[in-house]
Amino acid sequence: MDATLPALPMLKNFSWIRKLTYAFPPTLVMQLLPNADVIAPRLYQVRDIIHRQLQAVLHSPEKLEDTPHQTLFHRMLDANAWRTKVLPDLTELHDEGFTLVFAGSNTVADTLVMGHWHLLQQPELLKALREELLTVWPFLDTRPSLADLEALPLLTATIKESLRFIPSGVSLTRVVPAQGAVLCGQHIPAGAAVGMGILHVHQSEAIFADALAFKPARWLPGDHKPHNLEHWLVPFSRGPRACFGVNLSMCELYIAYATMLRRFDMSLDGTTAEDMQWRECIAAAYPRRHLHAWCHPVEA
Repeated sequence: MDATLPALPMLKNFSWIRKLTYAFPPTLVMQLLPNADVIAPRLYQVRDIIHRQLQAVLHSPEKLEDTPHQTLFHRMLDANAWRTKVLPDLTELHDEGFTLVFAGSNTVADTLVMGHWHLLQQPELLKALREELLTVWPFLDTRPSLADLEALPLLTATIKESLRFIPSGVSLTRVVPAQGAVLCGQHIPAGAAVGMGILHVHQSEAIFADALAFKPARWLPGDHKPHNLEHWLVPFSRGPRACFGVNLSMCELYIAYATMLRRFDMSLDGTTAEDMQWRECIAAAYPRRHLHAWCHPVEA
């Protein structure tokens, strides 16, 4: 995904390039994209994995009965789950699989990268988080439940502050309806594509005091706050088109943070502020190396 990001602004803003790519064989298109030597084997590897999984399930649907819980395949291969009551063909299922592999991957990863970058520069905060985590995870081999982790106030506050720093310039764009729209007093014509600048909200000094500082304490109860900060935390957007993966993403963040904090003593491996600079390419593209850290396993 990192290798494909530099090409996305071009594909997003020039629709004729997107259409042109569909007219050529995929192998030729892969050679023309930036970082083709990195992208091609990765994408075809993922495509092959998805293809083999789909073929196995389509040829032997009874295999779904052996799974310990419901999976996406259960719903995707249930005709009643589709409005048309018609199952998608192999190509459509393949596209769905590709979307499920990629959607939500970079966003959670970037949140963890940004959060740990700031966290590893604050030894006192790191120590306090580990002490809090030990209250529900005293023995390394006995993992806590998600509910136990969600009840930890400092861990929750750290995750929220990490989400406030998620490197995303704009939300997914929307098309203005036929009647047009008025946004901030400005008339927007029908058919225009609009998006919200998430950073303008998350880094607003009018909402978040000392907005460029990583301060999980701002999310803890106690101090009087001039604003309802929860209202202004919008990494998943809001409204009927908000990210429907929010619960899964939060689950991943709790588990990943807790696992790294409990299992490893971490320290930065020479990462600088310049390494963490990013470009907006729908998702964040890091021209440099971004976060590198030493992770030494702790004793039980």
